[in-house]
Amino acid sequence: MKNYIKFYFIVCCTVLFSCKDKRNTEVIFGNTETVSLDMKDKSQSIEITDLADSVRYVKLETTDESMIGEITQVIFHDGLFYIKDTKTASVLVFDKTGKYKFNISKKGRGPGEYVEITRMMIDRKNGQIILYDIHTRKIVYYTLTGKFVKEIRSFSENATIRDIILLPDGGFLCYDPYNDGKGFKPDMKYWGVWKVDSLGKYDKHVWSTANTYPAQFHWEALYFYELADNKIGLWCADIDDIFHFSNDTIIYRLSTKINQPTGSDFPGQALGDIPQNITIRTDIFESDNFIYTQWWDKSKNYADIVTLYFKKEKKSLVTSGIRHPKDCGFLNGRLVSFNHTDQMLQVISGYDASSMLDAKDYLGDNDKALLKSLFSNPEEDNPVLAILYLKK
Repeated sequence: MKNYIKFYFIVCCTVLFSCKDKRNTEVIFGNTETVSLDMKDKSQSIEITDLADSVRYVKLETTDESMIGEITQVIFHDGLFYIKDTKTASVLVFDKTGKYKFNISKKGRGPGEYVEITRMMIDRKNGQIILYDIHTRKIVYYTLTGKFVKEIRSFSENATIRDIILLPDGGFLCYDPYNDGKGFKPDMKYWGVWKVDSLGKYDKHVWSTANTYPAQFHWEALYFYELADNKIGLWCADIDDIFHFSNDTIIYRLSTKINQPTGSDFPGQALGDIPQNITIRTDIFESDNFIYTQWWDKSKNYADIVTLYFKKEKKSLVTSGIRHPKDCGFLNGRLVSFNHTDQMLQVISGYDASSMLDAKDYLGDNDKALLKSLFSNPEEDNPVLAILYLKK
């Protein structure tokens, strides 16, 4: 990598330290790194073929029952794709070839119903689909074939939960970067990351910042994500940090420092009190080998910035986006949360297909033919899943 990418890291591999917060909960940091990035220099480039070996396209069957609005999360389990559709507030299930199987569409406020699907989870041990609804503050359980099993109302004492993820023991990690601009209070147990047991009861506090920061939320963002060996990742909406958890213990922290203002530069302030031209992180994907981060530069009319941090090499780069060379066989799509760290999943919508076909000199002849084979009628067809198999 070129010298103008500023990078430094601190690894505390041999020394572990712990501290007690005001709620008498132990927080352990075993491995801490800090990365500095020059966000004003986006001259570096990287191609999709530098990251992935191959791609598989799954054309999702289009029927009256299987029409998809907006895909924001996909889980592949036991040969089936479970797809969270935010626009229709439903879960649609397709087999590995894209054939439609069934859906869960239970919008409402009664038993087994929800107003919104904030997070979809799969309990592999008990064979259940679990949905969390931030509006009704409840967890709803279904069988893997979509039959209602049970629900937990007043989950975590009706606390606001921005994201939630299932733990191996059947409990949950919950996240909310609370900020009223007034700072920390000793009795604020529902702030930062906390654990809830399998019955929906508060278990313990896990982590929070020493101060409040202006949090930037995005309607389709999921902040927790699965990692290998039952580990869990978290990217924060209020500070520029990434955490790894093993069950309910922090085992790794990556802090990103950039040379443009972010929410981390305004401790103790509410969102409405800070400058509007800050840079905000909008998406993250973490594989076994690298961390891909997408940012919006609000001072440049929401221009995209992409950063990549390569774990083994301890190196980073900043670019305006990942290039897709003509006729490389990799069609460009929108990154979506997926439960495999050795694969990236992109969604190609009919609108995306039409835009790529209409754009002059954007696609080579082979990629045009490929795209046309995936969409017979872009205005009506369901999206296509592009599964990228990453380099080892």
